[in-house]
Amino acid sequence: YWRDWSSDVCSSDLNKMVYTPEGSLAIAEALKVNGVLTTLNLGTNYLKPEGGKAIAESLKVNGVLTSLSLAGNQLCQE
Repeated sequence: YWRDWSSDVCSSDLNKMVYTPEGSLAIAEALKVNGVLTTLNLGTNYLKPEGGKAIAESLKVNGVLTSLSLAGNQLCQE
């Protein structure tokens, strides 16, 4: 689903899709080239620190995403 963001999709809710940290790397790569998506909910996907870092890095080059939820992803190391 997230690989097929089309030019007219501006919001995506992937809450509780149980992505792995590896899955977040693929999402991060997609965000680097996304030119349309402005809102993304990745809440409760257990991305962990490495997934959060990958998403953060993608935001350095993504100029359109204005709203991102990462709640419940265990982003802090224990």
